[in-house]
Amino acid sequence: MNFIRNKMAGPRPHLDAVSGTVPSVSHGSMMAWFGLLILITAAYALRWPIFCGDTDLWYHMSGGRYLFEQGEIPSTSYFSFIEPEKTWVNYYWLFQTLAYGIFSGAGYFGLIGLRAALLCLLLLILFKTLLTGEQGLRRRLYFWSMFIVFYMALIPRFLLVRPHMFSYLFIVLFLYVLECRPRRIKWLPVAGLLWVNLHGVEYPVMILICLAHLLEIMIQRFRAPKDHAAVHVNRALYLVATMWTIVLNPFGTKLFSAPFIISPHVSSYIVEMRPIGWDNLINLHWLKGILENYTALNLLLLLGLLSLIRGAVTRKVRIAHVLIAIGGFYLLTRGIRHYWEGILLCIPVLKAHPLVRDRDSEAESPRILAFLVALFLTVSAVYFVQVLPIKRLAYPVSAKKLPNGVAAFLQFVDTGGSVLNGPDNGGYLNWELYPRYRIYMDLENSIFDVHDFNFGNSALHNEAALDRFIDKYDPDYISVPYTYSGFEERIKKHESYAIVFADDTDVLYANRNKQPAVVDRYGFRTINPYRLAGTDVSKMSETEREVLLAELYRLDSLFSHVNLINQAIALIHNANQDWDQAIPYAEEIIRNAPEQETGYSIKGDSYLGMGRFQDALVLYRDALGAEPEDASRLNKKIARCLTGLGQYDEAYEALQKAISPFAVDIGYKDLYEYATAALLSEQFDEALMVYEFAARRVPLDDADWVDKINERLALFEAEEDAP
Repeated sequence: MNFIRNKMAGPRPHLDAVSGTVPSVSHGSMMAWFGLLILITAAYALRWPIFCGDTDLWYHMSGGRYLFEQGEIPSTSYFSFIEPEKTWVNYYWLFQTLAYGIFSGAGYFGLIGLRAALLCLLLLILFKTLLTGEQGLRRRLYFWSMFIVFYMALIPRFLLVRPHMFSYLFIVLFLYVLECRPRRIKWLPVAGLLWVNLHGVEYPVMILICLAHLLEIMIQRFRAPKDHAAVHVNRALYLVATMWTIVLNPFGTKLFSAPFIISPHVSSYIVEMRPIGWDNLINLHWLKGILENYTALNLLLLLGLLSLIRGAVTRKVRIAHVLIAIGGFYLLTRGIRHYWEGILLCIPVLKAHPLVRDRDSEAESPRILAFLVALFLTVSAVYFVQVLPIKRLAYPVSAKKLPNGVAAFLQFVDTGGSVLNGPDNGGYLNWELYPRYRIYMDLENSIFDVHDFNFGNSALHNEAALDRFIDKYDPDYISVPYTYSGFEERIKKHESYAIVFADDTDVLYANRNKQPAVVDRYGFRTINPYRLAGTDVSKMSETEREVLLAELYRLDSLFSHVNLINQAIALIHNANQDWDQAIPYAEEIIRNAPEQETGYSIKGDSYLGMGRFQDALVLYRDALGAEPEDASRLNKKIARCLTGLGQYDEAYEALQKAISPFAVDIGYKDLYEYATAALLSEQFDEALMVYEFAARRVPLDDADWVDKINERLALFEAEEDAP
């Protein structure tokens, strides 16, 4: 009987008068919440395409390919024509090998799978670290809330496939083993060996974690020599062995200097290397109603600081936790890139000193409220991952911001040679063009210093620097981004360079002195790529459109995925009312850039011209979903479709979103269209007023429109005169 009484002595479940149970936030339900969230996250992560937040992934794959093909780890600037050749410590060689190996076997789908797997594994270990051993309802809810904030802070860093993913995973893994599963410490040397070779520049973080725990063990041994002596010795030996793994890399002790040789001036052109300012630390923004990434980071830093203070005040804080947290705070001084390591290193103090009571009573806790809060947090996390601004990008890889057309053209002509490039695009061009071509540089700051960047970047922005660059290197090609304003004028001084191709990001020039055949055959004649996007083909003569169309066809035959070219071709066909011929080019734009409104809008124009109002309406609404800069233009077209479908009230509502009759810059044609929509919607007073507005703005010499507006006003006069 005593056994039964003891079993029944704990908190008993509450009963709901209707259903018999009250939802709770037990450890089992926490696992269920997490399981649901991780499944949803995995589903979304597997749908995230590879895209160009930067071009680092491609230079990593280039390094892996070099290792596979040459049988040696890349440690020189093998892909660059900079003289003299650079040498460096390749501290992420194993990541490069892994990335290229996966891509070789499974393409971009394999890289997407790798990213999703690492993210889910990190979240699993983080969840177990925060929730392990938590019994009280309030503490479970507190740590679930903290997990969700970590989730929002970490997810955006897993959009790009880069070696930092492994560093975040290993930080959490090390902390989980040392804090929650110390018996598994024997596996840390293996993890350390992998970490050092996957992303060796992070070895100081590994040393910090191990050294903090080793120092704590030494202090404990000094205070109580006989307590758990064997356990302490074993743990110390494994920690020492883990720290020694930093020399088990292909470069040995040369790795030691890798984190410390990067110039502070790098922060002037690599954003994530910039120091964290007070404006970053006090950032409080919301992303469509939920925490923005940096706001989540700052909240975790604040909680970490408060938890550390609480531990110090109660005199229960562990020396290892203090050292690790201080190391994390110090990393914040090293640049934005280390924000995430900083918050992860706060995990031990966050776990040990939560800002809630140490114990609470299940019976006294508001269990329904706790359940609703847990549900709200889980839904917020799902909403956060759902609104990330990448879901409409082309899958499995988006060419947005990539000079894929320039790369394809150079591969097609296959002349080889040197290519002066914008450094931001260097990683992709390195991947696509080596070994036939050598580029100038990418943004591997462990290879190229600030002088390399300044020379190449200045050459594309400054006339004197361009002269000096050409005198020294005389490159075969120059691939310059459209965003480098003024280059079109600066290059005119060097008459040997002519435009031979252009895509959506770069214009490619060839050196006639070195590549005369390329210039003679592919040099641009009638197209100016810098002006093409802004060309109003409807104002061109039919002959001018035919000449332009012929050259556009030639470019499209070389590489059919340039949106700029497809857009120009489709617009010309629509201007010629060749609606059917425009549609395939609009569809190509949609395939290449589903996140942009251009393709949907152009295809919608074709259907509108054909009188297919319902089909056009769907496309215009798809274009609106791409959040265009000029939504009013699309709402006007939506109104025309709805009018064609006889849905006059809806057409009037659409025009109200597009046009304000009282706008100072409103045109008389827009006023006429608005008034007509109001008339068809039987908003007679509104229609009369706006027709009168249009009558005041129409030019006196535009007789057709004067008559058109007066005819409508006459309808209202006739209505007034009617008996």
